[in-house]
Amino acid sequence: MHGVLILGGEHPSIEITKKIIKNADLVVAADSGFDYLWENSLNYDYIVGDMDSTRYGHILTEIPEEKVLTAPAEKDETDTELGLQFLKERGIEKITMIGGGGGRLDHLLGIVALFDREIRPDEWYTRNEGVVSIDREKSFRCLKGKTVSLFPAGVEECTMKSVGLKWPLDELVWQRGSAGISNVVIEEEVRITPITGRLLFIYSL
Repeated sequence: MHGVLILGGEHPSIEITKKIIKNADLVVAADSGFDYLWENSLNYDYIVGDMDSTRYGHILTEIPEEKVLTAPAEKDETDTELGLQFLKERGIEKITMIGGGGGRLDHLLGIVALFDREIRPDEWYTRNEGVVSIDREKSFRCLKGKTVSLFPAGVEECTMKSVGLKWPLDELVWQRGSAGISNVVIEEEVRITPITGRLLFIYSL
């Protein structure tokens, strides 16, 4: 099952968003992520969070109570974390996040840190980039000529292989703090294979 979590902040084009949520099994807005859905007349299933950021609190009162899961303002989890937990509790196997770019740096770093956790997103789309968490061999097409970057995720040492990149990843050993910035896709298909650990693959939309 595929779930989509809509965040506040900056989002990709509405065309990309519609394509992602078209076949989703569950669409959840985290707090001000509801604003984006409402303003673009996009369907959703639930709204979660403390609702301190949305500009449409008055509209939330008109939505069926079972669709609005309000959390206390003083809580340990962020609204994004609550959304991820909610999706996992409902059996969602693949989670795609949309939004979250721009705004406060601490919020941005908080989202990036989610990829190191057990409950984490599988994909993340901001205004200009796509981020994919890779824990097994994965291929990408239609990226020839584009610049891509890769980072280790989690705490385990990361080793990997690649096909289709100008600078291959074979025989590299990465730990937290390592990075492969500004590689280039030189073939019609690029294939990344983690041997140990996980990777984040970042590309321009």
